[in-house]
Amino acid sequence: MERINWNSGRMIRSGPPTALLLLALLASACAEGDPAARRAARAARTKGDILVGAGGPWSSPDGEAAWRGLKIALDEINSNGGIGGRKLRIAKLDDEGSVDGGRTAAQAFADDPDMVAVIGHFDSHISVPNSIVYEYNGMLMLSPFSTAPKLTRQGFRRIFRMVPDDTAFGSRLARFAVSRGLERVMIYQVQNEYGTGLANAFERECEVLGISVPDRLSYDSRSDERIFRRDLSFWKENFEFDGMLVAGSVPQAALFVREARGLGIRASILAGDGLDTPEFASLAGESAEGVFVGSVSSPDDERPEAAEFAAGYSRKYGAPPDTNAARLYDAVRLLASAIKESGSAVPDRIAGSLRSMAAWTGAAGDYRFGADGNLSDRDILIKVVRGGKLVPFRRLLEENE
Repeated sequence: MERINWNSGRMIRSGPPTALLLLALLASACAEGDPAARRAARAARTKGDILVGAGGPWSSPDGEAAWRGLKIALDEINSNGGIGGRKLRIAKLDDEGSVDGGRTAAQAFADDPDMVAVIGHFDSHISVPNSIVYEYNGMLMLSPFSTAPKLTRQGFRRIFRMVPDDTAFGSRLARFAVSRGLERVMIYQVQNEYGTGLANAFERECEVLGISVPDRLSYDSRSDERIFRRDLSFWKENFEFDGMLVAGSVPQAALFVREARGLGIRASILAGDGLDTPEFASLAGESAEGVFVGSVSSPDDERPEAAEFAAGYSRKYGAPPDTNAARLYDAVRLLASAIKESGSAVPDRIAGSLRSMAAWTGAAGDYRFGADGNLSDRDILIKVVRGGKLVPFRRLLEENE
C-alpha cells in the first residue's frame, strides 16, 4: 500500500497490514460499502484539517502563475480562521501535463483516505480519465480549465468544471468567423480530448452556418516545426482558404502559428482558450499579432472582485495576474464556500452545495453549475493579440469607431 507524506512530497511505502488490520478493513468495507462510502464516512468523522489535492503542470509557466493565485486564496482563507474553524490544507502534485503523470497524481490523491476533493487538472486529456478515478473513490473534482464535453457527460455526481465546454467554444468561434466574413476555414488540431472536442464543435457549427472546411489535419505531442511546415506547405499549395482554426495549446500551437506566418500565409487564425495565455505571444512573437482567441476572462473587467485580486497579486508578485492565476484563486475560494455552505467536508454534500448555490462571484467571473457539473450561463468573448498582449477585440472596435 502506498501513502503520501504531503509535508515532504515523498512517496512512503508502508508494509503489509497485519491480520487484525486486514480484518478491520474487510469489516469496514462490508459495513460502509464502496470506496466512496468509506471516504464519506471518514470525512463525516474527521474534525481536523480539510485536505484537498491540487493537480496540474505546476512547473510550467502557466502552472507557476496558477499556483500563485491558488496560494493567495489559501493564505486568505486560513488567516481568517479557515472554514468553520478548520484549516484548509492543499497537497500539490505536478502531473507534468502528461497522461502518465496525471494518472500517477490521481492515484496518489485517491490513496489518501483523508482527501475529499481535487482542484485539477488543466488538460482535458488528463482530466477525463482521472475523473473516473475520483468519482469511483468518492472525491469531488473541480477542474479550472478542462473543456472536453465528455468530462461532464459521464453521469458522474462529483465532477465539475469552471469553464464552458468545447461545444460552446467551437460554436462561438464559428459565429465569429462568419462575422469576419470568412468562407473557407482549415482546421488543425492536436490529437487529444481538447483538440478533437473543439475541432468537432467548430466544424459542426461551420456546416450549419455555411462555412466551408476544405481540409482538417491533426498533430500529436511529438510534432515539431518540421511537421507543421510540411502540413502548412501542403495546404498552401493545394487549397484556397481565408481562415484557420488552431485547436491546440502552447507550446506547439504557438510554433504552428509562427510557421504559418513564416510561410507567408495571411489567413485569419482563430483559436480556443488553449492559447489564452501570455505564453502564446511570448513563444509566437510577432507572428501572434492579429490571432483571435476565445476566452471567458477580460483584462477590462472592472468588477471589485477582479480589481481586489489583481491589486493583491500585484503587491505580492510585482506583476499583474493572468487568467490562470485568477481561475485558481477562484477555485480555492469557491470550494471553500461550498464546504462552508454545506457545513461538511463530505464530498457529496460539497457537490450538492455547488449545484444549489446561486451564481458565485469570483475574480475571473461568475460561476453557476448545472446538474451535470457543467458551468452555466458564461459568455465567451473574443480576444486578439495586439502589441504582444491579448486584448478584447470589442475594445479595438470601440477605439476605432
